Amino acid sequence: MLAPLTAQEVAINTTLGKDGVERSYYHLKYTLTRENSTLVTPKEWLQCHYCVVWQEPINPKGCYHNRCYWDGSGNFIVYIKKDVFPIPSGCNSDWLKLEMKPNRSGRVYETSEAALSHALESKRQLWLQIVELHEGRLEQLEVVLELNPYVSVLSDSPLLLKLNHCNLYFRTADNKYINHLKAVEANQ
Repeated sequence: MLAPLTAQEVAINTTLGKDGVERSYYHLKYTLTRENSTLVTPKEWLQCHYCVVWQEPINPKGCYHNRCYWDGSGNFIVYIKKDVFPIPSGCNSDWLKLEMKPNRSGRVYETSEAALSHALESKRQLWLQIVELHEGRLEQLEVVLELNPYVSVLSDSPLLLKLNHCNLYFRTADNKYINHLKAVEANQ
């Protein structure tokens, strides 16, 4: 059964893209714990789409695209239990893949090297906190997720959402991790 989400749980931020099209983004605060998340690649995620297409053997550490580690570009992955996540998903796995997007070059976002470095550091600090959580030095960690592009709005009032796939992302803007639900102005 789908439970309505409150405005405290999900923020809807609307932005006007450079193409002039207005888009709504759905952001969710979520508390990571050692019980609802893992840094060990779940069995069903060991072989990714690319490995299947390229007919590569299963690596016991998991496919490069699905491993939980800091790769230096800002990209990392955490898996969260699907059955305790507040938004239902048609995902066939017991785990949802929560990914931090890698930094994009300054040419893409017209961003300075200093801003790119600051953005990368914001992601690295989050990764280090996640590692502290999984090493037992933190009890929980509140994070902000961006549900787009894999979310469907089933009802606006009350708000009912459904994930279309197994994928979620940490919220970012101009490469930087955004740890709040408020609207942001990009390139500011």
